[in-house]
Amino acid sequence: RDSRSGSFSSGGKDSKGLDFDVQLVVHKSVVQLLLIELVRDITPSHIAFMPLETVGLLLDSLKGAFDFAWKFNSEIERRRTLKMKGFMSQLKQLPVLLKQERESLMAILSIQFALLQSALLERGAPPPPPPPQSPGATSATGRDRPSPSPSPSKVYADRDRHAEANGHTRTEPPEEKEEETEGANGTAVSASLAKNPDKFSVSDEAFAQIVRRLSNFCRWVVMQYVRKTIRVLEYREQLGPPPETREKTNAILSLEEHVQIETEREVQGLSVVVESGILGAFMQLPWPEAGEDGRGNGVNAVTKMRNHEMICAGLFPLLTELVLAESKPVRRIVQQLLATRIGASLRRGLDLSGSS
Repeated sequence: RDSRSGSFSSGGKDSKGLDFDVQLVVHKSVVQLLLIELVRDITPSHIAFMPLETVGLLLDSLKGAFDFAWKFNSEIERRRTLKMKGFMSQLKQLPVLLKQERESLMAILSIQFALLQSALLERGAPPPPPPPQSPGATSATGRDRPSPSPSPSKVYADRDRHAEANGHTRTEPPEEKEEETEGANGTAVSASLAKNPDKFSVSDEAFAQIVRRLSNFCRWVVMQYVRKTIRVLEYREQLGPPPETREKTNAILSLEEHVQIETEREVQGLSVVVESGILGAFMQLPWPEAGEDGRGNGVNAVTKMRNHEMICAGLFPLLTELVLAESKPVRRIVQQLLATRIGASLRRGLDLSGSS
């Protein structure tokens, strides 16, 4: 429950003298987290049925939830003051929104990887194998997962035909200037993709844009993880291990000690995002089978190789940042990606150059 509470909002007077209604804030925080989890659970399976404008709105909303949690979590002195005034005082730790921060990141990543999956499917990659599931098992929302989605271009073509048959015309989004973004701003779906949905997962340019936006966002997350990990190591060197035992005894901690503890927790949360939300998702993408070298029959084999090269170009810089990560699970999956994905690409390139 502690990870679902702690957001700051205005409201009625609380009996403890706080200028907001504590229960209202806690309830809103819980509902916000449930909505984030719902979007993360449902959207990827229906991504091909959704207008790209709608996907962009969802990503913007998730980014707003992430930005709020990120800002609140970074204001450790304010959180310390809130607890001293009685807000969530029954907790051993400071009020925090780490789970909202982590779940928002995971939801953004799952949607962006779903866009990439749809693009790969339309460009000739085989569908990824379904995750193992026991008979009768259902999804996290209690409902069976839907069958594989049709391709984006077919969905949009059918939607436009239906609109024209009913006398409606499709409105185009306003012109937007394309720009490279770093960090969480890279979540927005570009105007060119929204205006050209039939080319959404077909052209090299559109596919490269999907990969680039995903890579930019992943790079931002990875850099936050690396920087905070370095900060944790510096704190340990200067202050020793985190004073968690004192925190459990309700001892009064200094602001510096609180910062050390909270940074450790942030790194733990980001480690999960990096391991499963980024590296694990890259691992699950459909990659060329052993022996495929782009010299197969037709355009499909060449397109699959181009897909693979673009993804590797975005993945490799992430792996170089994580080779010395403190987390053993992160290092393990980095090693797997280097050996099975990047290594396979290098061997394929050497085979092609040797036979030319």
